[in-house]
Amino acid sequence: MRSLPRALHAGVGAVSGATGVLGRVGAAGHGVVLGPEPAPWPATDAATQRSGADAGALAALVAARIHAHDRLAGTARQVAAAAGGDRVAGGFPAARGGGRRADGDGDDFALACSVEHGHRGAVGAAPTHAEDGTGQGGERRLVCRTAGVLPRRTEILPTMSTVDGPSARDQWARLRLLIIGQLLAAPPPRGELKPRLTELSAQVWRHPLHGGDVRFGVSTLERWLALARRSPDPAALLATVPRADAGSTRAIGVELAAAIKAQYAAHPKWTIQLHYDNHRLALADEPMPSYATVLRYFRAEGLWRQREPVSGPQRAAVPDGTREVRSFEATHVGALFHLDGHQGSLKVLNRHGEWITPIALCVIDDCSRLICHLQWYSHENTECLVHCVSQALQRRGLPRTIYSDNGSAMIAGEFGAGLHHLGVLALTTPPRSAWMNGKQETLWNRVEGRLLAMLDAVPNLTLKQLNHASFVWVEQEYLATVHRELHGATPLQRFLAGPSVLRDCPDSATLRRHFRIEVQRTQRRSDGTITVDGVRFEVPQVFAHLRQLTVRYARWDRSQADLVDPRTGVIQATLYPLDKARHADGRRRSIKPTARSSRPLATDKDSAAPPRDPQAPLMRHLMAQFAATGLPPAYIELDDDPEPTA
Repeated sequence: MRSLPRALHAGVGAVSGATGVLGRVGAAGHGVVLGPEPAPWPATDAATQRSGADAGALAALVAARIHAHDRLAGTARQVAAAAGGDRVAGGFPAARGGGRRADGDGDDFALACSVEHGHRGAVGAAPTHAEDGTGQGGERRLVCRTAGVLPRRTEILPTMSTVDGPSARDQWARLRLLIIGQLLAAPPPRGELKPRLTELSAQVWRHPLHGGDVRFGVSTLERWLALARRSPDPAALLATVPRADAGSTRAIGVELAAAIKAQYAAHPKWTIQLHYDNHRLALADEPMPSYATVLRYFRAEGLWRQREPVSGPQRAAVPDGTREVRSFEATHVGALFHLDGHQGSLKVLNRHGEWITPIALCVIDDCSRLICHLQWYSHENTECLVHCVSQALQRRGLPRTIYSDNGSAMIAGEFGAGLHHLGVLALTTPPRSAWMNGKQETLWNRVEGRLLAMLDAVPNLTLKQLNHASFVWVEQEYLATVHRELHGATPLQRFLAGPSVLRDCPDSATLRRHFRIEVQRTQRRSDGTITVDGVRFEVPQVFAHLRQLTVRYARWDRSQADLVDPRTGVIQATLYPLDKARHADGRRRSIKPTARSSRPLATDKDSAAPPRDPQAPLMRHLMAQFAATGLPPAYIELDDDPEPTA
């Protein structure tokens, strides 16, 4: 944000002390903030007075830079720019992108974090949704406020979508879980649920697809909350449900479908447009659906145009003082888990006999300070992170929220997708704000001062020995020691006695399938394979008619991938890498004529039934039209086979 001094023109700087102006982020990615009313401005000199003639042009320029639709000119007036902040309502504030920092403040559950979908406060038209916050140097900055959360300055980023990003179904599920996740993490007392739902319905949220403003009614929020409470996997129930008639073609009846397949069997090399033109003339007395409908039917049935094969087989930091820092604590066990990594001060031997600096990954519960799992690794990558978090979830249960920093492993696609599929809200601290995850930073001091200090004199300490000693220290000392922040209770006592919102964790195989990214790939019609990160996977014959496939895989484990339905997210099959050596035996499975595939329904001309009329309907129609003109054909035949002469 850039601050401007008090301007000489009323259209630029005439804003009262209780109102600020914030420009929507433009192409350059900057906003403009006007300062408050300072003390009486000193008298200007003659040169300054002469520059007042250019103040009007300066005002128009600044106004256009602030927002293309808000022109500041004329007399003094208050201007509210159309801007807002990303926030998780009711205690989960969020700041997004650009390296901007939003320091932690708020009530018991006020966390500064980065989320993918946030709350956009209504600015200007509804003064109750926005107020000014004091920044460094006495500046006034426009902020958004929700019930029970202190104001904070945030930044708007454009909505971006990529082919390999989350699907529309998952984006809607994340937004719905984001809105009601706070009610699951901290259930309101009896009688306060209705007011909380009313407050959430009055807030403006960012549409997950096009980024526009959207609101949700109380009845909608009640339905989402009921669905989330009904199952241990709220993300699956909150996802968009496909239509009941999805995949069916109402405009194409049984007779037309049979005619399309019969004509395709007779002419597999025709284009779909040519098929459509012939059917339109052959069925002139019956209503014909549009070309787009017929095209979708051809693609859904795998009736691809057959071309002549060219070659190959046809098919086989510290606070800066600009924001106050407040301590917080979750009210329920399992409402919030902290996740962090730490580089140890001791050198250990790995299994190859090399000296390495181990990396500790730890998950703790915010309410009870209980260590869910602590383990040392030789690297800090996504595979190690998923390995540690999976053990923590299986030992303690599924939380409602996980809070971490912006490490490359914490923001990896596999980790975020896995938490989403498990119904866990993933929140991150702003960049260079380690103090916002202070409970983990304090734990590392204890690990260094007690655990590693007792292992300092151990000769040739191995990574396996370090992990074994860490497990014993956590279970025998840490969990049984009174914590000074727990009012005389140990972490284990608080964990067992406190109110809990934990859920049951699925088995190991299900966890491994959840922590995978979802991508789309085009199937090769020549041999029925797809390529994922340089590895070719075989697609079962039953899915050969599909052109675009949605698969899930982990980038550290390309030994298998899951084929999923993009509409429901259900796993349809497991794909394995192409084994060329196994296919070298020459055995091939025959394709049933009734099965959907990219092959023609009848490729053998001898076995195909001859059509009743060998001439195409369109060609017969064109011949009849030309014959009706009575004109001879405008060409002269060449007798290229003259009679032999003596």
